[in-house]
Amino acid sequence: MNEVNNKIKDELSEKLNIKFVFTEEIKKFEESESFADKSDVATDLLKKIKDKKIIVYGIGATGTQLTYALQRYGIAVDFYIDRRWRDTFDFMGRRVCDAKELLKADIENSYLVVAINSEIVKAFDEDIYVNIYNNARDIPVIANGMELTNILNYVACNRRFQNKENFEIVDCLNCGAESQGCHIYNEYLKSIAQGRKVISNTPSRYFDWFGYIMGQVCTLKCKHCCECVPYFSTKKFSKAEVVISDCRKIAACCEFLRYIELIGGEPLLHPEFKYIIEELLKIENVGYIKVFTNGTILPEDEILELFKNPRLVLTMSNYMGQVSGKMLENTLMLKSKLKDNNIKYVYSDTKSWTDWGGFELRNKTEDELVNDFKDCFIANCHRVFESKLYRCPHQYAGIILGEMEHIEGEYVDIEKLSYDELGQALDEFEMLKYTDACKRCNMPYNAPEVPAGIQLLDE
Repeated sequence: MNEVNNKIKDELSEKLNIKFVFTEEIKKFEESESFADKSDVATDLLKKIKDKKIIVYGIGATGTQLTYALQRYGIAVDFYIDRRWRDTFDFMGRRVCDAKELLKADIENSYLVVAINSEIVKAFDEDIYVNIYNNARDIPVIANGMELTNILNYVACNRRFQNKENFEIVDCLNCGAESQGCHIYNEYLKSIAQGRKVISNTPSRYFDWFGYIMGQVCTLKCKHCCECVPYFSTKKFSKAEVVISDCRKIAACCEFLRYIELIGGEPLLHPEFKYIIEELLKIENVGYIKVFTNGTILPEDEILELFKNPRLVLTMSNYMGQVSGKMLENTLMLKSKLKDNNIKYVYSDTKSWTDWGGFELRNKTEDELVNDFKDCFIANCHRVFESKLYRCPHQYAGIILGEMEHIEGEYVDIEKLSYDELGQALDEFEMLKYTDACKRCNMPYNAPEVPAGIQLLDE
């Protein structure tokens, strides 16, 4: 999504004459391969912003991570701007305001940081910069809050890593390391992996994570579920031996896998969940295993005990506004048990999703398909189900539901390929320009925003 942000920034910088700052410093940081050079850039940038008032545009995940990074250095956000200001008056202890609040800002002593999430569509990006132009056209603007977060965190993280201090993967994920491509995080994962056992003579150099569909069984019926779980007439779990075999084979055909996600449905419902986790943690060449849960299942104590393993991470989504009764009770109890057992976890408090729509053709041109795929944040959401690798959840769901067909070259048949063939196929898979699913999807620019977790039962 950074390419999209930069393109918009360049276009509007000339059109609206917005004052973007630290562009060269950020570029130098990202392009440098030297720990020392990165630290120098980060330290210098920190000095420049430390005594300024910081205004943050956006209260989503990026805004949250940026705030934590600023707090690490004792820098408090002056106030936030967000389109949801009427519904969210306070965020992390500071005011949430309309963009018109910029009219009152101390422009000479402030920096405005644009901290939007990757799923926000292009049209909204433009609205942000138009709002800045209309209300504070002379304010210095740092165009990408995630890049700034990465830089601010770098100095402290590098010091810890070099001193061999304990890292916790949950802290890295809350910092946004997965999406930033943080090489401290990547090096740490390699250091904690079980080992390196690559069987393929031509292992994939680019394929480094995937999500495994554990089945179409869930406690919720989310209308806009990205895996379309409520719309499957037949519910089933993936066979444990197939899950383990597929994951082992992919790992053996890659230079390194940062992580394997277990998704669903609800993974904690799987009757052989414990066995699967224990086997996946034995796989060489994998940094960690990440489990997504909707929080409505209260696992047995022996399952909770698994999550004390530093290479197993639990990610919990917030559905507390959509559930009640026993499921809400389970959510509260699960959070309490995790706290009591000192198990850190990632908590996803997303308030909105995007509606990708059905599987009917959208009549996109070839150029539109290529550009949409390049800019789509779900295009790299690798999904594996029953020994087949799909490029995104929409493609997986459409094919399994019978709305689309398997098209040669647009998926990978893990079982049928040899180890050498699979390693090469994974690299080729990463080079796709688009899939048939792109022709049948609203992403990335035409997907309307919808409240997260709307239940079909509520209609």
